[in-house]
Amino acid sequence: MGHFNIPKIEQGDQTYDALMKRGLKLPEHSTQIYSNINNDKQYDQIAFLPSLKSNIKANGVFDFDAVLFPDLWQSSVSNFKKYLKYYISDHRPMWIQFEL
Repeated sequence: MGHFNIPKIEQGDQTYDALMKRGLKLPEHSTQIYSNINNDKQYDQIAFLPSLKSNIKANGVFDFDAVLFPDLWQSSVSNFKKYLKYYISDHRPMWIQFEL
């Protein structure tokens, strides 16, 4: 499961506590790229069952900033973020790779 907007990844956060109570785990972020386009929050998470932890091979955040609409990105980061937020999302996609 993914895309949990968790303000704090710690006990006491309502969403975090609900996930942990059900036995789910969150991987450590393996990237310095934040999940929101303002580059200041790691809100988004991918939760998984503990039995899958040993199968995780990699995970991260897809930094699409310079890939999507490169002309807009190069001409104005501010306009790029406004455009992206309105038409696509203000969050970057997260991914996780499992060995099955």
